[in-house]
Amino acid sequence: EPKVGARLGGLEAEVLGRGLILDSCKRLQNGYKGSLEDDRELSSILAADSGKSNPGSKKKRKGRRGNGDKMKQRAAAAAFVRLKERQILARTTSIMYNEQRELKRQ
Repeated sequence: EPKVGARLGGLEAEVLGRGLILDSCKRLQNGYKGSLEDDRELSSILAADSGKSNPGSKKKRKGRRGNGDKMKQRAAAAAFVRLKERQILARTTSIMYNEQRELKRQ
């Protein structure tokens, strides 16, 4: 572990940089309130609804049921985005871990 204020160069700086990214990714992954499974399940609603929708239809839904459907779709879309974010963080974590391990071997 380098001392505070010490100058890092080359390999040490790369290892430390990847470690910082790795720590950040792990912290972000742990920051999600819901579970990965919940987001998967909720985002599957979006996929199922997209198969049912008819873009050529000019009927507009009115009333509470239409609003409920919109809220459901928004929640599913948000879950889909969270799912993609988690996948990106997991992939980045894996890459940083492997690169850091390889650098330490050098």
